Amino acid sequence: MEQRKENQAGEVVRADAVANCQKKTDGVLYRQLNADEIDRALFAHFIRHQNVTLCHRRVNGAWVIREDPFIDDWTEEDYRILVDCLKNRAMGCVEAQEYNKEHVEKEPYDCQLEYSKGISKTVMK
Repeated sequence: MEQRKENQAGEVVRADAVANCQKKTDGVLYRQLNADEIDRALFAHFIRHQNVTLCHRRVNGAWVIREDPFIDDWTEEDYRILVDCLKNRAMGCVEAQEYNKEHVEKEPYDCQLEYSKGISKTVMK
C-alpha cells in the first residue's frame, strides 16, 4: 500500500514524493514529478492564451527576432501533446539539422529538436 504523508506546505502527498521536495526561500515548494503524476489534470488551472508580437525566426542560418503577431491559444489536443512530451523531455535533444517542412508550415516559429544521436525527432514550442 502506498504511504502518504504531509509535505512542508501541509498537503498530503505520497511519501516518496516528499523525499524529492526542496523548499525555496520564496515559499514555493519544488519537487520532481513522477511520470504517473503528469496528466491533463496537472494543467487544470493553466490557460495558455497569449498575444505574441515578436517571434524568433531562422533567417539565413541565424536566429533573429521579427515582428510577426499572432494569438496562441491551446486546444485540448495541444495539452495532450504536452503531457505526452513531458513524459518523454530529458532526452538530450539538439536543434534539428533538417526541419520537418509540414511542421514549419503549421508552426513557423518553433525550434525543432532531434535526439542528439539522430535516432528520434521531437518538436519544442
